[in-house]
Amino acid sequence: MNLVAFRTIQIDGLSIFYREAGAKNAETLLLLHGLPSSSRMFEPLFVRLSDRYHLIAPDYPGFGPPNFGCGRLSAFSNRRTIVSRPNAVITRRSVRIGGST
Repeated sequence: MNLVAFRTIQIDGLSIFYREAGAKNAETLLLLHGLPSSSRMFEPLFVRLSDRYHLIAPDYPGFGPPNFGCGRLSAFSNRRTIVSRPNAVITRRSVRIGGST
């Protein structure tokens, strides 16, 4: 297993926390958690898949550090913040995987 990096990026004035592992030149999987949850739900996948894929698992606003409980918890704002702007975190094509909300 590759080491998991914990990072933040600014999107819409919020610091978005995300986990990242795997070689950046491997196929990228963008792992989107359901509600209520966090990127931590994907820890078992990071263990199993980080040697073959580049994994990125962001936390929606209000569901992880540093904006836990920030108040922007609607499905619309989460989608707008993360899903509609994947290039803020990913610089190339990715496969999006996630649970329903």
